[in-house]
Amino acid sequence: MKPAKQQSVEQALERLDRREVLQALARVQHQRGLLQVMQKLLEARLVSLTSGNGRSNHRDQDELLTVPQVADALKVGLARAYELARNGLPSVKVGQRQVRVRRADLNEYLARRAQSRGYA
Repeated sequence: MKPAKQQSVEQALERLDRREVLQALARVQHQRGLLQVMQKLLEARLVSLTSGNGRSNHRDQDELLTVPQVADALKVGLARAYELARNGLPSVKVGQRQVRVRRADLNEYLARRAQSRGYA
């Protein structure tokens, strides 16, 4: 016998049309990606806490990442990473075309996003 909560979820899913199912899947995949990034950040923080004196390594936090490195860390496409750098993710231009993101800024951005969505 299924729990009542599972039955009500299954009944709600049965009422969704194809478009709504695709939208829900996209949201779940996006949230899963954010959770994976947050997990990696938390694991890295735990390593830094257990391997040193409890303070984060300032050199690592000041490291400048390229946009492809940011895309890889976030598991998003390059175009999306550039879009984030233009709209919300703190970044700096080096010269005319090169864009860099401080690791600390990326970590803070992800923490704010996770907190605003109720993950932290």
